[in-house]
Amino acid sequence: MIVLSRRGQRGNPTTTDAATSGDRLGATVRAVGLAIGVAYVIRLLSMGRYYAELGGVVGADCLAGLTLWRLGRIRSLPRAQLLENIGYLTVFALAIAVTVLARPMWLATAGAWPWYVAGPAVGFCLIWISGLRPAAIASGELAFLAGSKPVADTIVSSAILLAGGAAEELMFRSPALARPMSAAIQAALMGAVLFVARHHFPGWASVRRSAARIYAIEVASSLAFVILTIMSGSIYPAAVAHIISNCPSVIILIQRSRMKDS
Repeated sequence: MIVLSRRGQRGNPTTTDAATSGDRLGATVRAVGLAIGVAYVIRLLSMGRYYAELGGVVGADCLAGLTLWRLGRIRSLPRAQLLENIGYLTVFALAIAVTVLARPMWLATAGAWPWYVAGPAVGFCLIWISGLRPAAIASGELAFLAGSKPVADTIVSSAILLAGGAAEELMFRSPALARPMSAAIQAALMGAVLFVARHHFPGWASVRRSAARIYAIEVASSLAFVILTIMSGSIYPAAVAHIISNCPSVIILIQRSRMKDS
């Protein structure tokens, strides 16, 4: 998400009453997210086998987010954001590895082909409601407003966005495919809430993501991905939608990495 100051200049936003309110809201969301996260991990552990292992990964994700919230406040640390991103990327790699090794039954279920039309359609709809204009992305305008970014940060951040499209579906949507259905529905609902809340765990995210529009987009995304998973009976259509919705951010990151500091 691009951050502008009140005067539209590049850099960090000016502290305002709205920013302070956003910080308080972010703290509330983190507290709620932590409570839901604990309940979700307990639910996964109670489902046993693969889901118990996945619960351990989700627990590590929550701990990483809340630990990195402290690190996120110390912006003077060298490469602080890179360290944060490496932490998240490690969790995503664990989620994928656990799934590949466990091979749950639904891993081999692709779903009917119409869902691979619906998946990209959902992804493009999420891009549209986010307000990202294709012309602004193509021209590099959004990258310019965000400022340059080191190549190492770009590589790790891009990997997070692309791998996260798959890993977050495993972590928060795959329980919707479990049996019995009652346990699956409970886990899917808690996962949907935690998916939104975890994006607000880092301290720097509270201001950047405090706008009502951002919350609306995150909730819409979470619900859309859950519905795709349940209706298709497969994790893959939602993963396709998720990865597509993240692609504009990857493009902007690459553009930023090619800029020179002014």
